[in-house]
Amino acid sequence: MSSVPPTFADDAKRSSLGERAYEYVRDEILRGNLVVGSVVAEGAVADSLGVSKTPVRQALQLLRREGLLEVGPRRQMIVRALSAEQRQEILDVRIALESLAVQ
Repeated sequence: MSSVPPTFADDAKRSSLGERAYEYVRDEILRGNLVVGSVVAEGAVADSLGVSKTPVRQALQLLRREGLLEVGPRRQMIVRALSAEQRQEILDVRIALESLAVQ
């Protein structure tokens, strides 16, 4: 049985699912719903969004590179500490960028 190569539509779908997972977790962190030190479980996020773990894993890695998450014991992703000022600054920048994007 031969495998069918992935198409651009498959890549776009995976990307949009990853973006959705990224936005969801990022918003939860910045709004304080995921508190500092809490574990962000791939499976729980995937279940909440109705997606597979793969796009969630990609989103969590991106958030780690951005400094919002860190790797903890047993390779778990843990919410890093951010000051209230840092969270507000991130939200302000995001609002400004999204406003420009809409225009």
